[in-house]
Amino acid sequence: MPKYLTLNEAFQKCKKQGKFINIAETCTESIRSTAKIAEGDIEAAKILVANKGNLNSIYKLYYDALHELVEAFLRFDRIKSDNHLLYLPEPS
Repeated sequence: MPKYLTLNEAFQKCKKQGKFINIAETCTESIRSTAKIAEGDIEAAKILVANKGNLNSIYKLYYDALHELVEAFLRFDRIKSDNHLLYLPEPS
């Protein structure tokens, strides 16, 4: 069974491995575009839910939408990630 990392362990691992990518400037058009993609995924998931579609597809669409929205929020702080662990909040 895999060992799951705590929030702090995941954050420290990403920091140590240099997974935080600084962006020179905030591009609001890129943020809007990413949010629009997330909106499309959410709408597609809602259609599948209404039509009793495949649960795996619904899950993937919602997961992708969440991923895209977090990525958009990170861009406000001029940060990009190449790793889903970074989408967790920084531990206090």
